[in-house]
Amino acid sequence: LPLNLAHDLLTFELLPKEKPKPVMSDVRKFIGELPDRFRLYTLLAANCGMNNGDIGYLEHRQIDFAARTLTRKRVKTKKWA
Repeated sequence: LPLNLAHDLLTFELLPKEKPKPVMSDVRKFIGELPDRFRLYTLLAANCGMNNGDIGYLEHRQIDFAARTLTRKRVKTKKWA
């Protein structure tokens, strides 16, 4: 290894930064004012971690309205057993 890897000119300190958290009442108000379809997409993204690809592959058979559940495999791992 080069002998100067730990030299002060070649290193720097990186301090972690914390993002400001949104005010939840503002978030709820914003989501409540969305049209139904956009509210659905927003809630799926926020509560299930879904992105546009995940939402696009949803099927009716994956939703159990009686149990109020959504069951689906990830798109990335759909070929896995």
